[in-house]
Amino acid sequence: MNLSPKLSVIIPTYNRAALLGKTLESVAAQTFSDYEVIVVDDGSTDRTEEAIERYLNDSPGLEKRLRYFFQENQGKPLALNRGLAEARGEWIAFLDSDDLWLPNKIAEQFKVLQQIAPQSQACFTDARFINNANLHATAFECAGKRFTDRTGVLSDPSELIGKFWVYIQTVLVHSRVLAKVGEFDPRFWIGDDEDFIFRLSLQTSLCYINSPLVLIDRTPQHEERLTELASRRTYEVLQLRQLKLEKWLRLTDRFGGAVQTALRKHLRGTYSEQANWLLVNRKYYEASQAAAMAARTQCRPGILAKWCLTTIAPGLARRAVVRRSRSENKQKMEGASLRGCAEDGGGVPAPEGLQ
Repeated sequence: MNLSPKLSVIIPTYNRAALLGKTLESVAAQTFSDYEVIVVDDGSTDRTEEAIERYLNDSPGLEKRLRYFFQENQGKPLALNRGLAEARGEWIAFLDSDDLWLPNKIAEQFKVLQQIAPQSQACFTDARFINNANLHATAFECAGKRFTDRTGVLSDPSELIGKFWVYIQTVLVHSRVLAKVGEFDPRFWIGDDEDFIFRLSLQTSLCYINSPLVLIDRTPQHEERLTELASRRTYEVLQLRQLKLEKWLRLTDRFGGAVQTALRKHLRGTYSEQANWLLVNRKYYEASQAAAMAARTQCRPGILAKWCLTTIAPGLARRAVVRRSRSENKQKMEGASLRGCAEDGGGVPAPEGLQ
């Protein structure tokens, strides 16, 4: 076993025994060979360890590269942190246990990083969604990123505020930079990777490859589960988004300008969406408070009008929100379907609703 590999591949998993083998195969098929694989089992109950043992028996070449760690169920962020703590590689890559890499993924990233060194110490790629006939656009396309060059450099963190489009499965990063970024934040049970990637962009520019070198599983059941979870816990998701944006504002004091303006815009929108949810659920006092916070964050005529209406005539404000929400939700679903895009609940989307 190589005690100092160039690359550590971290794979958190939970009850994916039936899928993990294919994921490991995609790592073993890489044209780049100086790596170790760290599988962190976050309390699986489906005999994941036995599945790994069976796979290794059929793939002896990976046996000396793979290290398996079991922990009690604590959530994906802490499983990723365990992987970071165990990693021995100079570089770190991440992969979900139901997703796949194309064989040249890592080699291509190292090639681009070498070409632009030392400008960037991290690289990501485009991704394609699989196992769902309705999702035919790539991650870049869904976010409206129409890059003309095959490779490039992203040096403006504000590019990462808004539509979620940089997936952790695509990222390759130097361990020296990770020491500055810090761990995954366990408070974010949804959107932990988005928070991590934004903090990464504050420490180094990010090179990108405008080619889908990662295949992300989005079976209809998977997609429905993500949507249902986010819908059932809508207000909690909005609170987490608020927490995330407030954290980013603190971290970007030194940037000012466009980054802080964009963050305040999205924080204003988040407070406004909280007010909408509270209005619909007839929590009128709390809705007025949320609308006031939106106005304090970034004062605009529309949000001031919303605060006044929510405070003086909450019933009328509620009816306006319900009407507009129905129309916007229909347009949003139709638009996503026409574009063939996945709808991820972990991002920080553009402000919506009655502003």
